[in-house]
Amino acid sequence: MVFSEYYPSFKDIEPEYLADIKELIAQDIPSTDYLQFIDELFPHDINYHLIFEEASNAPIGLIRQVRKTIHHQASKKSIIHRILLKDSYETSLNFQTPGITESGFFCKPHQRINCLKYIESYILKQRDPKKGLKQISVNLSANDALNFSFRFNGAKWSKPTSVIKAHKEFREYFQTLSSNIKELLTTEENEFNSNSTYSFKTFNYSDIQSFANKEKLQFLLKTCPEIENQNIVGIQRNDEIISFYIFYHGYKNNLYVKYFFGASEKSFGYESVLVKHSMESFYRDENFYRLKLLNSTTWPIKIKEFFYDLKFNCYKGKTSLISPRKKELRDRSRA
Repeated sequence: MVFSEYYPSFKDIEPEYLADIKELIAQDIPSTDYLQFIDELFPHDINYHLIFEEASNAPIGLIRQVRKTIHHQASKKSIIHRILLKDSYETSLNFQTPGITESGFFCKPHQRINCLKYIESYILKQRDPKKGLKQISVNLSANDALNFSFRFNGAKWSKPTSVIKAHKEFREYFQTLSSNIKELLTTEENEFNSNSTYSFKTFNYSDIQSFANKEKLQFLLKTCPEIENQNIVGIQRNDEIISFYIFYHGYKNNLYVKYFFGASEKSFGYESVLVKHSMESFYRDENFYRLKLLNSTTWPIKIKEFFYDLKFNCYKGKTSLISPRKKELRDRSRA
């Protein structure tokens, strides 16, 4: 039997559980500080559930829950409209964390089925019409979804997440890539080296303040405090910074990378050269065996496809739930 403890925010969780939470999130999130910082920066109703097994004081799972309410303002063009029409509110519940997989569900591998059963019972309780919920969305891997008795009516998706250091040197890894991606990398690198307009440069935090808006800089400083003393590698065009990347040191020999490209697609330039540079740095560092992406899914298609071609492992998931009973009624109405 499993049960959960509710916490209004991450900082409300007892310190005695933090070591166990580090283990739970080690493959997806750089640190517990990262979770706490992103909660402060995103203005949503965010809370947490720690899942426990009976007779155990160590959590076996963690849920990060985001509740969003959208205000739909009714049309009030006339006096009658003002009297008869009322504003409406639509509330959605999402288990998610900002990042490439966006998963808000973390658990010990051998307790996955128990945690999924708990999530299912929790969702059933949340489906009470009195709670006003219009949508419940859970990002689950394809394997997790198979063990879920709810049906998914949302889109299937696949996202590149990480690459494992399976070779001693980058050049060995490079030889395993497809001929198309090797040709692309070689061609772009040759063009980059022969174009005097572009160059690699090592920046510091004060340099990148001209690149990013205030909110992005605040996010960087909050989630990666060491950035103020970190050498940041990027590409500049003439004297303008157009892209850069930073590393986050995670748990269990995981290295996280976040890429920052220009605000518009027109400002992208030689992104493959920048990614190659970061992967070479990853291979040179013997302390890490896995490189994980921290970027969200808002990239142009060409950049996402580039990561698939680089042999990144993929997180295959499904989102948006429909109960078996609702599915039965829907299918019957279509017959």
